[in-house]
Amino acid sequence: MTIRNTQDAVLYARVSSIKQVEQGNGLDSQIHRCRKYADNNGYRVLKEFRDEGITGSRADRKEIMAVVNFIEAHEAPVTVIMDDVTRLGRDMVVYFTLKEEIEALGGKVVFLTQKFDKSPSGKFVENIMVACGEFERLNNKERVIGRMAARVESGLWPYGLFQAYKPTQTPGIREPYEPAASVIRQALEGYAYGSLTSYEDVARFINSHKLLNYKGRPIIYNGDKAKDLLDSAWYQAGFVQLPKRNVPRRLGLHKPIISGSVLELIELRMSGKAVPKYRKNMNQNFPLKGHVLCDSCNKPMTASFCGHGDKYGYYYCRTGGCELNSKHVAHHVVHDQFLSLLQSATPKQELVDLARTILKDVWNQQWEAFQHDRHEWGMEASKLDEEIRSCVDELRKTNIPAIREAITERIQEFSERREVLRKKIHDFKELRNDFGDVLDRVVGVIEQPHTFWTEGDLSAKQMIQRLVFPKPLIFDQKAKKFRKPEKALVYRLFEKLNPKKQGLVDSNGIEPSTFAMPLRRSPS
Repeated sequence: MTIRNTQDAVLYARVSSIKQVEQGNGLDSQIHRCRKYADNNGYRVLKEFRDEGITGSRADRKEIMAVVNFIEAHEAPVTVIMDDVTRLGRDMVVYFTLKEEIEALGGKVVFLTQKFDKSPSGKFVENIMVACGEFERLNNKERVIGRMAARVESGLWPYGLFQAYKPTQTPGIREPYEPAASVIRQALEGYAYGSLTSYEDVARFINSHKLLNYKGRPIIYNGDKAKDLLDSAWYQAGFVQLPKRNVPRRLGLHKPIISGSVLELIELRMSGKAVPKYRKNMNQNFPLKGHVLCDSCNKPMTASFCGHGDKYGYYYCRTGGCELNSKHVAHHVVHDQFLSLLQSATPKQELVDLARTILKDVWNQQWEAFQHDRHEWGMEASKLDEEIRSCVDELRKTNIPAIREAITERIQEFSERREVLRKKIHDFKELRNDFGDVLDRVVGVIEQPHTFWTEGDLSAKQMIQRLVFPKPLIFDQKAKKFRKPEKALVYRLFEKLNPKKQGLVDSNGIEPSTFAMPLRRSPS
């Protein structure tokens, strides 16, 4: 018959991973064994404490702190029953700190699998057991990190999700989802090409689309989060990397949403001069702000609302000494006049068709240049392979730490450049297929700039303004209209080729490059 005593006890269990919690492994079996021990040894169990999915290297675990507080508040001594020493801690400092704190409050710790007395040999064995637990934790951690680094080397990404991607059935491979992928791509390209000029600008653009993540939760950006997005744009470009584990950038197995050339431009901008802060007073209601000049002093006009709400919006000059200083003109008047300018710039359909034909001809000519670039990229990638092999040979021949570190850095630098080139070659294969969609978008803007300006967001409006009218426009406040603007070259050529003024010129008689919008060529 079991002899009962009056000792009060609590049970404590812990597992280190959420997976163990979700699968029901560990916690219930630990509590079951502890309760059985308590019943067989006459303890009265007052409460159970469970730390779910938290490492034993931390002392600030919620439930173990609750155990300490419970013992402190309880009048009678309390014994804490645990399955194993590793449940209390897998770090020697953490283990002895918690145990001494419990004992200082009059409590006692009992382990089912180990019993330690106060003798020198008992303390020695306890130290060995705790040290073994810490060694096992560190060894497990190193094995896990090594396995994850190996997965990155194979093109997988076993860590957290990146924006605009969701998990797939294949662990380590994510796939983009819409509409988030398109918006994030536009944001990254906008920063790369300069239409979005600051982190806050990128955040504002993304937030304007009111995106949801793949779980249906709102995606909200600020400047810091936008910077993180730009810093990790290598993933959206189709790469994976893990520098802290000596895994240089390489092609991933996931689908990219931006090109390698866009990534290069982003990283060039990120490593250059400080990005200017986005002006918080920039407003969708005043898209022409900064692009409209006062007709008296030729300085940019500012804009704002007067009173409450957005009913009374005005553009006005604030230049000191200007005779039109603080003279207001309603924003809808300015916008209506600007739309009229855009409509007047709309070319005839025959000229739009001609432009499409010429752009195709220009593209075919440029394709030959791209073929040359592709050959150059391939040659450079081959040279980098040779450089890497040479560095590896040098690495094998030396044991001097400083030299080995320098060679390793060179290998990583060469490897990253090689992967960028391989990505550009890969993008090149899809470039020709994408041309049709790009051509449709370009011609669409040329054909109906007023429609795109009316329906576009702030970034799109500003892009169209500078596409059609590269230079700021002067607004005549007395006449309430714009002075005759200087249009972009392509629109000036359309006017010269107006079939009402002269016969339609055959496309063979036009120098194709005069119609070609600048094609972005990535740095080689």
